[in-house]
Amino acid sequence: MIHTVNNGKKRYLKIFATGTLLALLFFQVADASYPPVYDVEIIILLNKHANTSDAGQTITALDYTAGNNRAFPEGEFTELAYKFYQLKDISKSLEQSSDYKVLFHRAWRQLAYKSSDAVPYPLDSLVNSESNSVAGSVKLEMESDLYLDFDVLLMSSKIPSDPSSKHLVQQLIKKQRIADDHVYYIYHPTLSLIAKVTPYWKSVKG
Repeated sequence: MIHTVNNGKKRYLKIFATGTLLALLFFQVADASYPPVYDVEIIILLNKHANTSDAGQTITALDYTAGNNRAFPEGEFTELAYKFYQLKDISKSLEQSSDYKVLFHRAWRQLAYKSSDAVPYPLDSLVNSESNSVAGSVKLEMESDLYLDFDVLLMSSKIPSDPSSKHLVQQLIKKQRIADDHVYYIYHPTLSLIAKVTPYWKSVKG
């Protein structure tokens, strides 16, 4: 059986369809003004066989100031639950290795700003039962390509529970170009990095 639609209903459906399309176009244009959103996951490794004797240089607390007027409602970064980590198997294998120790493993979600506006994610993993920890920062930067800008400090502490006793052992500075969903291994004789960046949402312009 064929059902007909009277003129009044036709006009209503036409107005509804037009309004829906305009709304979708509005949100699409609005979205174009927002930077893309990415999930970032970082593992920082210590080479157990490296010489990490105390360099004797005291490091003061690192300053971190969140950006203002950003579009991300939760703040600059949203920490991801462990079940959403993508490098868990790699981290577990490294923990069982006699050559490496995982000092830092974290994943978070953030907007990707251009370099001049990028906000550093603070690294801090003081393990109270160990003498080694990491500090520093990592920035996700959107230029013509996507980059991770690392400034990682390996710290030692004669009194692990006392932050004032921390000393700089090694510093790793590296800016790595990143492609979506690739796993990157950045080697250093003392510290090494494993990183993965996954797009969560891309802007219309991106």
